[in-house]
Amino acid sequence: FNASTPLFGALIAWDWLKDKLTPWRVAGLCIGFVGVGGLVLSRSTAGLTSDSTGSATLAVAACIAAPLMYGFAANYAKRYLQGLPSMVVAAGSQASAALALAVPAVLTWPATLPGATPWLAMLALSAFSTALAYVLYFRIISNAGAPIAMTVTYLVPAFAVVWGAVWNVDVGVPCGRPRSLSMVLGTCTTWRRPAAGCTTLRAD
Repeated sequence: FNASTPLFGALIAWDWLKDKLTPWRVAGLCIGFVGVGGLVLSRSTAGLTSDSTGSATLAVAACIAAPLMYGFAANYAKRYLQGLPSMVVAAGSQASAALALAVPAVLTWPATLPGATPWLAMLALSAFSTALAYVLYFRIISNAGAPIAMTVTYLVPAFAVVWGAVWNVDVGVPCGRPRSLSMVLGTCTTWRRPAAGCTTLRAD
């Protein structure tokens, strides 16, 4: 589902920020959504019974709403947070998330705390994969635009394959490869823009 984030982002940027949709971008959006839709249908209907269909439909709707909101948030940042240092935007984003999750964290606090290794892993992920990543993410939004910044979601399956190979985990790549290729091709096509639209990333 994350693969649809840049696709939704491109549509929202076109409607809200008046980004130009060239024929190449329209074709890319169509190809990408076909790939996402095919992957969703093939995985969400596998092994379902009549009793689980309603729950699966609700789950699929929630998973589609998430990348839709990601697309909206990135374009919102581009429109209203332009000019703010990426460090400030990232810090505000993480602080808001921490406040929102504080009460659920307290209510679901485990009776037995995990050992040092899980805590260190959590700190490493939060420092490098979240805090630092968001600084870079908002900087890309500011300089290159939301649709391009959101294509970082395509790094997720690539790293999943790498770590799956390292840890000898089956990530199910062969069965999803044709549809994944369709999603990647679609998004790459939406990147096409005139040379004059290219920008250089600058430090805040």
